[in-house]
Amino acid sequence: MGLGTTDRRKAALDLRLHDLRLPDHPDSKVNRAVAEIERIWRETAADRSAQLVFCDLSTPTGGQAFSVYEDMREKLIVRGLPASDIEFIQNHDGEAAKLQLFRDVRAGKVRILFGSTQEMGTGANVQERLIALHHLDAPWRPADVKQREGRILRQGKTNAGVQIYRYVTEASFDAFMWQCLETKANFTGQLMTGESDLRRIEDVDGAALAYGDIHAILRPIQRGIQRFTGWDVLAPNIVYAPVRVSAEERQAWLNNWAERLRAVESERPVEVGEY
Repeated sequence: MGLGTTDRRKAALDLRLHDLRLPDHPDSKVNRAVAEIERIWRETAADRSAQLVFCDLSTPTGGQAFSVYEDMREKLIVRGLPASDIEFIQNHDGEAAKLQLFRDVRAGKVRILFGSTQEMGTGANVQERLIALHHLDAPWRPADVKQREGRILRQGKTNAGVQIYRYVTEASFDAFMWQCLETKANFTGQLMTGESDLRRIEDVDGAALAYGDIHAILRPIQRGIQRFTGWDVLAPNIVYAPVRVSAEERQAWLNNWAERLRAVESERPVEVGEY
């Protein structure tokens, strides 16, 4: 499962990670992020505000292979941003080098800092000038999201308001990743507060992965069928994780679906829009 999951995460980030011959889609989340980063950079030039860009996949390769980090830096430079404003935390080895990098961010010398959760999720005290944080991909654990966003959601900022962006590729593995993080966070919160009446704990990374896959794959197919047929047949009752409900509830859903199928000709046409 590990290799397949990594491949799907890479595909959601940028298909060129699988095949460099594939086109650079102008509306990809990488290009959307580049546009947002440039816009914020220009709008906050007077204050020398800084931005963090988190990406755990496709870290710098030194030109040895395709890297989203290096691709985005080149695009930002082409758009007029000085190379000296952009840094990768991976290029600063050792504690002393990282501390100097963080001082440069706080001073406004470095305004766009790329890094992974492992390298930049903890210990990066750079909040003073931060104005925006960008999630190019989703980590596996809610704690990692908290660590990422903890770089900007903390005291010591000069900017009263900050922005957090989460980039998601439609109908991709991104949907599952963020849904899984939400499920884990909610489940952990229930356990910590004692609000859950669950008698059994299941491995979300294992069992829920299958349901998340089904959810991510079937949702656009389901909407495509609705668009093609013009009937809203089962959508209000579709659930992708029936293990989370009782046998009685599952039977009730089945009975309801069967009844609706028998009366399908009386269903009212719906407009489902793009899928």
